[in-house]
Amino acid sequence: MDVPTSLPRQAASAPRKANNSWWGRVFLLTLALVMVLPMAYLAYTSGVSSPPVPSATAAVSAGPLRDEVTISGEVLHPGRYTLLPDERAVSAVLRAGGPTSSAKDTVKVIRSVPGRGNVTLVVSLRKVLAKPMPGNDLPLLPGDAIVIDRKLIKF
Repeated sequence: MDVPTSLPRQAASAPRKANNSWWGRVFLLTLALVMVLPMAYLAYTSGVSSPPVPSATAAVSAGPLRDEVTISGEVLHPGRYTLLPDERAVSAVLRAGGPTSSAKDTVKVIRSVPGRGNVTLVVSLRKVLAKPMPGNDLPLLPGDAIVIDRKLIKF
């Protein structure tokens, strides 16, 4: 009985083509996500009143001023709040639940000033809480936007 010393040769197959249709599908899906989702978001939010200001570089809405302030960023309950008489920036932040553990110790108040556009005023949260004097805090006006940014490094 002869034992073969090598395996039988199979017929050489044609070289495999790269599956370019798969990459085409990935490209089209990515393009659809980049183009369609922002348009869908804009269509969805067009009926909603202006959302809270997400960052300090965002613009304050130019709509009619109501006795409201917008508080956003690193606070426990961001949103729109009715402005109380003689309310100041830090008391409004505390009314929104206070800063989170990852919040910076500065409060930015973005105010629309006629002829100058949006002006950003900064209040030290630490200084106001250490020495609660009216000169350390900033009185709020209707339409102000309060933003507390996130710390880059937690200690």
